Amino acid sequence: INKVASKTDKPIPAEKATMVVPAEVFDQYVGEYQLAPGFIITVRREDAKFIAQATGQPPFEIFAENETTFFLKVVQAKMEFKKNAEGKTESLTLFQNGQAIPGKKIK
Repeated sequence: INKVASKTDKPIPAEKATMVVPAEVFDQYVGEYQLAPGFIITVRREDAKFIAQATGQPPFEIFAENETTFFLKVVQAKMEFKKNAEGKTESLTLFQNGQAIPGKKIK
């Protein structure tokens, strides 16, 4: 089926398992993260969905791998949120194309 549908012999990637993260946990990550000058990822919650949007790009839903790591389904990438010693979210790291790009929380 995959060979006919997508014209490739490569196997269809398995659906990645997600976990439910309470809204109050995710809400700690809501904000803006600057990964480079002029490139910001905005993270927000829309009802039960977790949304991220990069500068100049459409918004996309992100899915919990665990309480601090979220992955995208639109591209192969994931984001890991980091907290300081006081438990306040201070940054995220975007993992994409073999790179780890840190971003400081600015709002």
